[in-house]
Amino acid sequence: MPYHARLLVLTVAILVVSIPGFTQVADHFDTSRTVTVTGVAARLQIGTVRTMIVLRAEDEAGMEQRWVVEANGMAALTRDGWPERMGLGPGTVLTVTALPLRPTAAIDEVLAGAPEEYLEAARAGRFVRGLEATLADGTTRPLGSTD
Repeated sequence: MPYHARLLVLTVAILVVSIPGFTQVADHFDTSRTVTVTGVAARLQIGTVRTMIVLRAEDEAGMEQRWVVEANGMAALTRDGWPERMGLGPGTVLTVTALPLRPTAAIDEVLAGAPEEYLEAARAGRFVRGLEATLADGTTRPLGSTD
């Protein structure tokens, strides 16, 4: 196969894989309301398309809950002022304002191939799209948008 044909096939494949990521916020998250969660960073999974933050938070009864916050990819977060690796280590306290999943979201489709921990959080209503995070020192930075 000629070089240009291979390049065209590769470009189309990348676009096909990328398009669902561009429509996910509007399709799967409720942009009409927000939730606020304060917790301790337990794990950070940084990616080029999206970053996942797992927070340990307590409910009203003092029971620990795991929340999964989807944020922009690292390049976009860096442009928005986050330091490398977001400056989040285990034990960092965050308050996150986020969009909840729509009740009608097909969780298994939205999170196909995701770790079981993400699926469990989504089924419990604790998988959210981060809009902004406030650190313990009061610094607030964006995590994503409603686009």
